[in-house]
Amino acid sequence: MLSRISVNALLKSVISVLALGVIVLLAAGAWSSWNRLIAVNRISAVADSSGYLFAALHNLRVDRSTTTRELNAEQGAAPSSMLQQVRDADMKALKASVAALEATDFPERQQSLTRLAQAVSKLEALHKESVTAIGQPKAQRRSNLAQEYNKETADLMELIDKISSQLNRAVKLEDSDRKSTRLNSSHTDISRMPSSA
Repeated sequence: MLSRISVNALLKSVISVLALGVIVLLAAGAWSSWNRLIAVNRISAVADSSGYLFAALHNLRVDRSTTTRELNAEQGAAPSSMLQQVRDADMKALKASVAALEATDFPERQQSLTRLAQAVSKLEALHKESVTAIGQPKAQRRSNLAQEYNKETADLMELIDKISSQLNRAVKLEDSDRKSTRLNSSHTDISRMPSSA
């Protein structure tokens, strides 16, 4: 009778330990999957933000050169349709960038977001002023408008480049952290391996 009880108790304890082991393994797997999901979501947000920033950067270059050329023209004329299209595209991309960056975690996010939002507002004001100025003869335009436009767009492009670098570093850090964790967990200490000699 005693041996039956002890065998029964032993089987129950073995089953309990195995069940506990399975639960621990499932919990570890779930935790690892959750961390991977967070990393994937972060990388996806960075990719979206980077795409908008790239589109804005491309359109800003065309915007800057076209606006400078039209502001330096002697005679007033309506802004070209190309300039209007490029400006619509760069403002759309810039505003989408600000919205996407608000949901993206990266170093110095708040400071970069504040600077980007201010630069976008300044560019919008310069767009309005330059549309009016392009329609006027050069003598009636604000004398330093072309230089100010050039400087503001150059500063904005430099800021976009800086934010892109911050996003890139954030993803690289995330990826290297995951690789290092994976390597550490699968690493075998060679010095502890028995010698075959």
